[in-house]
Amino acid sequence: MPQPQRLPKVKPSREVPVSEPQKTISHAVATFLLRKEGEQVSNATLRKLRQQLGLLEQFLSARSRFFPSEITPEDVIEFRASWKWKSGVTRQKAQTNIKSFLRAVCPHSDALVKALGTIKLSKVDQARLEPKPYSEQELKYLLAQVPKTFASDPDKIARMTALIHCQVATGLAIRDAVQLERENLSENRLGCWLRIKRQKTSKPVRQKIDQGLYEENCCRLLTAIRVTSFGMVRVCRLRQRASG
Repeated sequence: MPQPQRLPKVKPSREVPVSEPQKTISHAVATFLLRKEGEQVSNATLRKLRQQLGLLEQFLSARSRFFPSEITPEDVIEFRASWKWKSGVTRQKAQTNIKSFLRAVCPHSDALVKALGTIKLSKVDQARLEPKPYSEQELKYLLAQVPKTFASDPDKIARMTALIHCQVATGLAIRDAVQLERENLSENRLGCWLRIKRQKTSKPVRQKIDQGLYEENCCRLLTAIRVTSFGMVRVCRLRQRASG
């Protein structure tokens, strides 16, 4: 009786992985910005990212670089050399944003980030960052201009004077000073206190203030602080005149 033929074993076929099409730099920039929006970064940060990444995309496009994998260390070095910003701080922040983008989209980001290195601040930059408090003469001039600028509104004169006193005594930035609420001020047996969270850095601040400043801010500055935006523009101009 004939033996049944054995069929050869057939190895299971392996599916060949289909590689996804490589995203363009333009697509990568758009996706990166969407991610940042999802992280709820500030509008100012988003605006700077759009500007900086837009410049990078234009620079690379002019060099016929359309995909992240095509970016070379020479490209990023020469891109940085094309910047027109004079401030070292601005250049540092721009480079931080560019590095973040490269890490997110480039498979060889380590080499690109290493090529950029760090940006050191010049003596001019460091001098610009030093605090520049107003002199007594400048403060006297500034306070003397408030009654003249707001002559038709006595209440605003009081509020603007209180606002200037508050900034001089505490060092608050104008964006923090105009957002003060009654709850930011408190008094206990140890004295009077100002508690805020700085808008720029989100860092909490607890600062002791004198009794006179506490009372002035409670009675005048906080009563109608949110209607003084137009007045603050004028006060800022007075500050520029006093320092000039």
